Amino acid sequence: MLKLGQETTKVIDGTSYTFGRVTIGLVEQFAAWVRDKEGDPFELADRYLDKLPREEWEVLFKEARQKRDELQAFTLDSAVAQKWLKTPEGAAQLFYLLLKERQPTITPSEAFEVFLALGFEEAQELLDKGAGEPPAKNVRPPVL
Repeated sequence: MLKLGQETTKVIDGTSYTFGRVTIGLVEQFAAWVRDKEGDPFELADRYLDKLPREEWEVLFKEARQKRDELQAFTLDSAVAQKWLKTPEGAAQLFYLLLKERQPTITPSEAFEVFLALGFEEAQELLDKGAGEPPAKNVRPPVL
């Protein structure tokens, strides 16, 4: 399996945590989680098929098609991924996936606590390192 970046170990409150690399498998697992959270992108358009004027329904359908396409060609940089990564639940899920290979008993809640203990900038650096990207020059502000 293609693996990018490198593993990183951090000690937080006396506990050593090893963060895995961003792999195709990890991205696929996160994508499956996001798809499950998003549900059927056409559900809303289907529900209003005969209840809205044609023009308004076409807007819903176009948005649904765009979201379907984005979910099918999923990347961590996509809008739908970023939407979920900006939530506590999404951040916890991604950190859970990064940590569970080396810490198989960790829970998503514990992974989120690790994320919070690191702080946004260090967490972003870990994600970049795990993905094999150079460190960001302009770190985004915290979104939580």
